[in-house]
Amino acid sequence: MPSTEIKQGPVKPTVSVLMSVYNAGEFLKPAIDSLITQTFTDFELIIIENGSCDGSKKVIQSYDARRIKMFEFKENIGRTPALNEAINKASGTYIAIQDADDLSMSQRLELQVNYMNAIPDNVLLGTYCCFIN
Repeated sequence: MPSTEIKQGPVKPTVSVLMSVYNAGEFLKPAIDSLITQTFTDFELIIIENGSCDGSKKVIQSYDARRIKMFEFKENIGRTPALNEAINKASGTYIAIQDADDLSMSQRLELQVNYMNAIPDNVLLGTYCCFIN
């Protein structure tokens, strides 16, 4: 009897983290590091490089992380249009947003996904923030 091979398409991540970057070079590495060291690892990071002229693109390109997808614009189109573009590229079940000058606590995505899974009628989740200088 011949065997039947089942071909599956690419596995979609649980979370698509969206980041719009414009001249954030000074803060960008710590921001990306805070995401790639998450305890929850089933996510993609979609970065829209929004016409920076400060070396932000080189910081992004320095990562050899398969979950990072960068798309770039030659000129700044604004944060909201850039995030809309990132949404169009996202394939995750959930969308999370992190600014290029923000840091995420190591359990951020794990806690957020657990909460969203526990309360399926919930459509939006906000979290606490701590200001840093």
